[in-house]
Amino acid sequence: MFKLKGLTKKERSWVLYDIANSAYILTIVTVLFPLYYGSVSSDVSNA
Repeated sequence: MFKLKGLTKKERSWVLYDIANSAYILTIVTVLFPLYYGSVSSDVSNA
């Protein structure tokens, strides 16, 4: 998948940080945000 050999320690750290950050944002956008938005919109429609 990834070939991290040949990269400096700083570059490897940045690659791993970027992967983790992308996974975090993907989780928020696809899982947590729809749940929150559904909760908020149902509260408004019931008011």
